[in-house]
Amino acid sequence: MLAYLPVLRPDQTLTSWLLILCRNHGAKPQSLGHLLWPRCSIWNRDFDRTVANSTLRAIAEVTGLEFETLESMTLRGMARRYSSSEHNVGRQAGILPVGIYHRVRFAHGQQFCPECLGQPTPYLRREWRSEFAVACRQHEILLKDACPACDAPFIPHRNRSLLQARCHRCLASLCDQPARKANDELLRFQSAIAAKLGLPDDSRSCSANELLQGLAGCDHDLMDGLRKLSRLKATSLRHERGWHRVEWSGLRIHQRAAVLEQVSADLANWPQAWISWLEGEKLTQNELDKRFGPWPLWVRTAIFQLPFSLGPTGFARKRDKAPLRLLRRQAPTLLTYRRARAQLLLREAVNVEEALA
Repeated sequence: MLAYLPVLRPDQTLTSWLLILCRNHGAKPQSLGHLLWPRCSIWNRDFDRTVANSTLRAIAEVTGLEFETLESMTLRGMARRYSSSEHNVGRQAGILPVGIYHRVRFAHGQQFCPECLGQPTPYLRREWRSEFAVACRQHEILLKDACPACDAPFIPHRNRSLLQARCHRCLASLCDQPARKANDELLRFQSAIAAKLGLPDDSRSCSANELLQGLAGCDHDLMDGLRKLSRLKATSLRHERGWHRVEWSGLRIHQRAAVLEQVSADLANWPQAWISWLEGEKLTQNELDKRFGPWPLWVRTAIFQLPFSLGPTGFARKRDKAPLRLLRRQAPTLLTYRRARAQLLLREAVNVEEALA
């Protein structure tokens, strides 16, 4: 069993703990990994997200830590709160991708705080891999996701990048870059999300819970609704500010911070602020359903206040579903109902054309 085990820190990731373990034994991460766990792949994949149970048991056998303790340092618990799906292949809802390809990372999914990296023993937090984490709640500044000199993604295990707080590519310092202070509303919103994800609490959590106290229900529904609200806002800001066309989880920190600031402002006055914005954008129930699929109930109740669609003249129009329900109850077969429904919709279209003529 190994000695010189690192002290477990709050919200610490498993990979950062292993990196400190390698430093304590004066070994390179790849060398110690091949020596102790020759059949386990650690540094050539997103280990915190995709680690197997057999690998956790092998690490527990060598280090003496409990399996449950090691599992709590992975991203499994946070991923379960985001989605009911247990898959770990490719991208996972709520977790920022790191884009691993042939041992190289191309995406900027591993975020860090320059102030935290300047500590004597820096380590990574699980929260920094969340899509809704854009600020360090301890230092109240926005996180970083790349080298300030060459914009390379942060790869903690290459060239002792984490422990020496420098870029693995150009060796520039990661602590000297200026950081923008996060506003209080964004910090309260992130603290509320962290509480929902079961992450460690902080001094702002009491006021943060007031932000989402009306959004009761399943955590999966809450997170699904927040992700869709963020994707919708990101689409609007992408056209407004000329961002590159990338999906929500692929946006950089300053872009996601701008999106979350607007989302948190809408939630602070929910749902009036969001409905007013949708009406200004001329978005309807039909369009929201087509673009984002089924919405959770706590958002669906707000969407019902919108018109179903826009008529040919541009005026709001709501679909009267009573005749269709009556047809479905009276039709003996599904084929009969479809034929009657087609005739009814055709008559409505003819009436609209005659009205416009």
